[in-house]
Amino acid sequence: MTSWRWAVSLAAVVGVSPIAAAVPTSGREANTSGALGVDTLPGQIIEGRFVVADEARAWRLYVPSRRSAGPQSLLVMLHGCTQDAADFARGTRVEQHAEAHGMLVLLPEQGAESHPQRCWNWYEPSQHGREGGEVALLAALIDSLRREHGVSASRVHLGGLSAGGAMAALLATAFPERFASLTVASGVPVGAASNVGEALLAMRNGPAATRASAEFVRQRMGDSARAVPLLVMHGESDAVVSPRNADALLAQWRGLLQALEIVLAPLAWRPAGIDASHVHVEGDARGRVWLMALRVPTLGHAWSGGDASGSYTAPDAPDATAMLFAFLQQLEQAGDAR
Repeated sequence: MTSWRWAVSLAAVVGVSPIAAAVPTSGREANTSGALGVDTLPGQIIEGRFVVADEARAWRLYVPSRRSAGPQSLLVMLHGCTQDAADFARGTRVEQHAEAHGMLVLLPEQGAESHPQRCWNWYEPSQHGREGGEVALLAALIDSLRREHGVSASRVHLGGLSAGGAMAALLATAFPERFASLTVASGVPVGAASNVGEALLAMRNGPAATRASAEFVRQRMGDSARAVPLLVMHGESDAVVSPRNADALLAQWRGLLQALEIVLAPLAWRPAGIDASHVHVEGDARGRVWLMALRVPTLGHAWSGGDASGSYTAPDAPDATAMLFAFLQQLEQAGDAR
């Protein structure tokens, strides 16, 4: 609709709009001890709603107690179906890791009014554009809070689980210039589906051969095309989203990087504490990581590791959140964050 597109365009140009605002509704010192069985966090949780025209989404932001003296970093995490921001934060323990690394974490929330199962609408083409739909709304929300909290434009990282991973991939390809990395856990490639029927087929069997091409991503990026480092995490025993999707996403991204003239080769670097047999890493001649994959043989449709107090977690599996932060730290230390 015209009012939506006008609002997003104005917010993108000037950073402030009377009808595009991330308004805090509460703020408190984070205390996740007791029932959650994890350590007390000394940082701050801020919750609010982001409103653009007639669209609104809730959000949760964790601000660590100690922030680095250098450029500030932000990790944006999109939850899966039936989850909300608090549930996803508990299950992944992402706020605990963010506190240890001095990084802000933003968890946007899908509402039941936008999808009955709280899924991000990754299979609806009307939601995917730079000027309207959920992708544009999320981009505007992220940019608003990034500016407000002094986060470097070159240090915004993006990730998600399942439907959230699929939406994160769409967001990164619609606005590649805004994100320093992409993490997709138990998700699907970009372009895997354009309606509910195709979505279910892709989830069950992997994307059709005519879909999920590197060229599709290249065209979607348009004039903003650039290489975005990718971390893919998937369980080999996932009966909800076939691990063929992880293979297809890696192949799609590998083709994109090659089209952008990045020559890849296997790298020996591995994150500490993760079984090396479960990890594959590719990078360039300078040792910069561009592709990384965690494949866990016994993992189903869940976030590997994490806390049992959250949904869709596998506490006895390798710690995916620790691996994610190792990936981000490696990128930023190597100067890959844009």
